[in-house]
Amino acid sequence: MNKTEVLIHPVRLSILQYLCIHKKATTSEIISSLPAVSKASIYNHIRLLEQNQIIEVVQENRIRGTIEKIYSLKKVAKNNDFNAILTFLLSLLSDFQKYYEKEPDPTKDMLFAGRDYLLLTDAEYQQFIQEHEKLCQKYYRKNSPGAKLRNISIISAPVNEKEKEELDE
Repeated sequence: MNKTEVLIHPVRLSILQYLCIHKKATTSEIISSLPAVSKASIYNHIRLLEQNQIIEVVQENRIRGTIEKIYSLKKVAKNNDFNAILTFLLSLLSDFQKYYEKEPDPTKDMLFAGRDYLLLTDAEYQQFIQEHEKLCQKYYRKNSPGAKLRNISIISAPVNEKEKEELDE
């Protein structure tokens, strides 16, 4: 089972969202947050997430002869490793969940999600990134009357040949 297959299970995704929001948690805290799921099932999902190096034990407490483990999302080694991207996506998902828990007005709030495919050489891509950074810097500290803090997220990934063929059709 690859990491994507591990992640797409709804219970495991709920565990990861909980850890993303709370930063760290015991198994008991995770179990309390998912009352509809059996304890045994949650233990199995946590074990699978730990085996796949998506979560890690960050602390162990000895309690009456047993050891209570405290988990968190696995620490990020580099900005472009799988866990860094996972943490980014989970925090983005968590932000959208918080937004939709209120009484949202996506039109008024100008909510936008889009996906574009750009055909760029490595040099053109570097130029694109530099221009993007320059544009963000222009608005980074700007504080105009009525301004709202907005989350602008960009993810860049290469497209495999099969996906590229589907786009061309």
